[in-house]
Amino acid sequence: MEWEGNHREKGIFTALLEMFTGKRPTDELFVEESTLHSYTESGLQEHVLDIADISILQGEVGNKNMSTIAECLKMVFHVGMRCCEESPTNRMT
Repeated sequence: MEWEGNHREKGIFTALLEMFTGKRPTDELFVEESTLHSYTESGLQEHVLDIADISILQGEVGNKNMSTIAECLKMVFHVGMRCCEESPTNRMT
């Protein structure tokens, strides 16, 4: 039962990353060693608005609060990534 619960939890947070990036783990973008997790991690610090799904940002371009939006996205991505860690012991609790 524990494996099933851990697997389900990881799936839920992978879905969170999918929703906020607009990407799926099976997208052609993710070949060989590239994954949704590594894609998110690579853009997290400096390019968070580049990895966010464009539909999230619609109507926000030019918004004076883009830095606030970017900070919120960083937090969401950080939680999603921490909860998708391969090892359950490394996941956020």
